[in-house]
Amino acid sequence: MNRGIFSFCAFLFLCLPTNASNESLWLTDWNQAVDIARAQNKHVLVDFYAPWCYSCYYMDKQVLANNGFAAATKDFVLLKVDVDQKEGAALKEKHRVSFLPTYLILTSDSRVAGRITGEQTEKDFLAQLSEIIKSSESDEEKAIKTLRARLAAAEYEAAEREIAGLEKTLNERLDQRLQWRILTDRLGLMAAARLGRPGGLEHLKRLLKTETSCDLAYDFYFGRKLLENEDPQTKRTVLKNAQQALERLVNRRFFAAAENRCADFRTGIETLADVYAQRGAKNKQAALLKRAVRQIQQDAPRVGADRNRDDNLRFFLELAGDDGKIRSFYAELIEAYPQDYVYPHRFSKYLVGSGQAQEALSWNERAAKLCYGANCLAVAGVKAKAMAALGRREEAVRLLQNAAQKNQRAFPKESAALAVVAKELSNK
Repeated sequence: MNRGIFSFCAFLFLCLPTNASNESLWLTDWNQAVDIARAQNKHVLVDFYAPWCYSCYYMDKQVLANNGFAAATKDFVLLKVDVDQKEGAALKEKHRVSFLPTYLILTSDSRVAGRITGEQTEKDFLAQLSEIIKSSESDEEKAIKTLRARLAAAEYEAAEREIAGLEKTLNERLDQRLQWRILTDRLGLMAAARLGRPGGLEHLKRLLKTETSCDLAYDFYFGRKLLENEDPQTKRTVLKNAQQALERLVNRRFFAAAENRCADFRTGIETLADVYAQRGAKNKQAALLKRAVRQIQQDAPRVGADRNRDDNLRFFLELAGDDGKIRSFYAELIEAYPQDYVYPHRFSKYLVGSGQAQEALSWNERAAKLCYGANCLAVAGVKAKAMAALGRREEAVRLLQNAAQKNQRAFPKESAALAVVAKELSNK
């Protein structure tokens, strides 16, 4: 943007009355947002999102568009950051955003006050937001709030250091709180899963007994890898306990009245389906997926009315493996979201995985015309896999190498991943 025009626009925004409605006032420029926050002594709420993020679809429709959110954030500066854009990718790395969506709350002087991650009901989101900006709280509340923030930021080592440094009497008081015990078990679980810390399985076992909220689905989703090297008997016991705990959760908070459901419908169903598969309960897995599809279809009978539910239906149809229904539904999705690269890309990826590489290339070409930034690298990756499947391996390697080299500075992680795939293909 022209520097003079930007400066004038920023000046006009700074002169807006402080009680102006926040409707449609989401900014997209980081510097502009923090300048306004500093000048008007406001918090900044930053929404890190991506166009392919199904949880972001939920939050946009079920939380961010609601009057409750507007009222709660009327004194905030609102900022959206697309992590598939070059600037957004850099901000994502700088602020250690590892889950989408992530809502970063900054003070008026740009310090991080806290963060909220993933799908949340409006009630839960607003409660967490209120807790983050709360000025008066006990030492126990501060410790719980700090640990929750560390977990949301995946700052596990920092959390371990802070807990080790707590005063003995404070630690004893905290240990009397179930909420604290759940959070510390979650820390132990994630430190084991992500950092290789020992003892993770014991934390998972306790969470299966104590955690009854929607977060249990994430606990087992991330913790299940800890079972890979366990003896068969231990694995069978943990899977049995996980099945029982997840079935209770799913029946109580997933197949329930809309106002009582977990915000993230997908992860809990997917995780329980995986447990069924690992235990050889194929009939239960099929029945669960069929029930999930039926629930979604009842909630949103018209494609295009609710993108989160549309994408969940796509996901579960793929998981169930019904090729005819998947193809038919992709046609509806592509028609409902014609300006979006996501569904031509996902369909192309599905076709490659189904052994239909030639057809995949035509949909990949359509996705390539609509993609931008980091998501174009994902599109290139699928194209290369289709080419390799058709015997065009050398061409696929060149495509990956060129894409990786061209985007190395803007999207280093995504480019590095393409380079690895190129090397693997060239060695075959």
